Amino acid sequence: MGRVKRIKIKEFREIGLLQEVNRQFFHPLGLALEVILEDDDTEKLGGVWDYRKDPEGIHYLPEMVPNEEFQQKAASVKEMQRKKMNERVKVLGYYIQPLVLAPKEKELETMTKEELIEKCKSLQETVSVQFDIIHEALELVKSTNSVRPKELKDWRQDTLKKQGLL
Repeated sequence: MGRVKRIKIKEFREIGLLQEVNRQFFHPLGLALEVILEDDDTEKLGGVWDYRKDPEGIHYLPEMVPNEEFQQKAASVKEMQRKKMNERVKVLGYYIQPLVLAPKEKELETMTKEELIEKCKSLQETVSVQFDIIHEALELVKSTNSVRPKELKDWRQDTLKKQGLL
C-alpha cells in the first residue's frame, strides 16, 4: 500500500474540514471533534466531546454562522466535495461507498426468501443514501446552473446502473 499520507491538523482546521465535519456530522449526533493548540503553536486532535444525551446535540453559536470566514470555509468544503463526487463517481460508480451491492442474477436464484428480504432491506437503505447524494447534487446544479436537468437525470441513472441498483 505504501506510506500513509496525512494532512496537518492546522491545515485541516484552516480549510474548514474541522468546522464542516463537526457541523454536518458530529454536532447533530451530540459530538464534536476537538483540536488542541499546543504551546509550540502546533495543533493536534484532542478527542471527541460527548453530549449525546443533550436532545439538541451541539451547535455553533448563532452569531458565528453568518461570519464571513465561517461561510468561506463552508463553501470551500462544499467545492471540495463537488470535485471529489465527480471523480469518485467516474472511477467507482458511487460517491459514498454503499454498504451492500445489488445481488447478481445467479445469487438471486440460490437465495432463500428470508435472505432475499434481508438483502432488499439493505438495498433500500443504500438506495436511500444514494438518493440523498443525488438530491444534494441537484441542489448544487440548481445553484450553479452549469448542468441541464436531462444531464443530471442521465448521471443519476448511470450511477445507479454502475452500482447494480437499476
